[in-house]
Amino acid sequence: MPRATLHRLCQRLVEEGFLFREPDRRHYSVGPRLFKMGLTIAGSGVGTQRHAILKQVVDVTRETCNFVTRSGCDAIYLARVESDWPLRVHLEPGSRVPLHCTASGKLLLAHMDAQQRQKLLASLTFERFRPATIMSADALETEFAEILCDGYSTDREEFMMGLIAIAVPVSAGTEGWLRRLPATPRKHA
Repeated sequence: MPRATLHRLCQRLVEEGFLFREPDRRHYSVGPRLFKMGLTIAGSGVGTQRHAILKQVVDVTRETCNFVTRSGCDAIYLARVESDWPLRVHLEPGSRVPLHCTASGKLLLAHMDAQQRQKLLASLTFERFRPATIMSADALETEFAEILCDGYSTDREEFMMGLIAIAVPVSAGTEGWLRRLPATPRKHA
């Protein structure tokens, strides 16, 4: 296919929401419409395995658990299992949240290639959601170093008042710690 035709096709897919143009302007990623279509398809297979794992973690920790990835300049929820707490934050699969002020968003940024991360940070709009929201790339870079050292990321009321969150990376070796989880749920203090 000629490059000009391919470019026009990609541009149309961006306009329709099937693709997202990355900040470097050279790459594309999955757009919101294609993502929602994929969520529908992923309702079986890996999606059900992911849900079962999240359910196991929720049963043990008694806390809501999410599976999140990056889509362009946002973090996007792929799966979510709610705890049995009466008060909840409504974020269903497909919901998008900012990268700079959420535990999962900061974790995803911290694990990006430094050069790509710099380009992405340069394109971010640092919106202040709460008084604790981090508002600069330099402050985030300091936090990224801590995240990489600690192995986890936190959100200390940076996105929503009263919401404290922790995010951990999921990789090929992650299933080992799941087998070490206690068989019975932890009791709330």
